[in-house]
Amino acid sequence: MLWPLLLPGMVRASTLVFAFAFGSFQVPYLLGQTFPPTLPVLAYRNYIDVDLNARPQAMALSVIIGALIVSLVAVYV
Repeated sequence: MLWPLLLPGMVRASTLVFAFAFGSFQVPYLLGQTFPPTLPVLAYRNYIDVDLNARPQAMALSVIIGALIVSLVAVYV
């Protein structure tokens, strides 16, 4: 009797947590393995690289991460 009332809020909250966790780079960057890097860590490393030719690759990786999040959230919902 309580689950129908809780379900919409739980779906929205779990979707937001999934999107944040999938796109975050802080924990994998600090604590994770160095090889193979996760997509957010790879995008961050390319973005802060001194060589500016790596910046478009970082932006492309960010778009890929965003598209993956949107598609997985669409499948989830």
